[in-house]
Amino acid sequence: MIFAVIYVPGALSVGLTLALLLNAKLKGIGFFRALFFSPLVTSSVAIGIVWSWILSPRFGVVNYMLKLFGIEGPSWLGDPSTALASVATVFVWKEAGFYMVVYLAGLQDIPVTLYEAAEIDGASRWQRFWRITFPLLTPTTFFALTIAMIRMLQHFDIIYAMTRGGPGMASTTLPYAIYLNAFVFYRMGYASAMAFMFMLLVGCLTFLNFLSKRYWVKYQY
Repeated sequence: MIFAVIYVPGALSVGLTLALLLNAKLKGIGFFRALFFSPLVTSSVAIGIVWSWILSPRFGVVNYMLKLFGIEGPSWLGDPSTALASVATVFVWKEAGFYMVVYLAGLQDIPVTLYEAAEIDGASRWQRFWRITFPLLTPTTFFALTIAMIRMLQHFDIIYAMTRGGPGMASTTLPYAIYLNAFVFYRMGYASAMAFMFMLLVGCLTFLNFLSKRYWVKYQY
């Protein structure tokens, strides 16, 4: 649940922010879209290794930048209180590009005439976003939220590359726990039961999301 609280709103909000910034008809904008999308298609093991170095307590870039401000950075991956949040943040960085593309598709489907009419009526940029963009993006948000709720329960590769579920069991998520029981402890029956419950959990969350869409998703202009 801690992983979900960080990953789902983090990935959606970062993806939406990038989409709003890159939803412009400017020369070379495709380069920046590809740049922010590239982590999604990069090797997860390579990402895990690079971020392990970035978050290193002694030689990492993050702690070095904090020292410039007189702050002693923690051991991001070695402290049980920060390991899971650090890994979840790396997942947000990696997959925000996917949600950026999803939101870009939604933004480009909104008629420009609505913004032109609102601007003539004197609506501010924030009012245009809150009254036009946000409501008309609810179908896109529903799709992105459904994908994020499924993805939040499937993450394994970067956790394996960065922490191996540690320190202790601090960053062991459900998929990694299934892997440990199946292929490390060889408790196949227990791992199979966990995988079955995992399937039910994903199905229940998706079903609840579909039930709730009637209250907040708007399909008409």
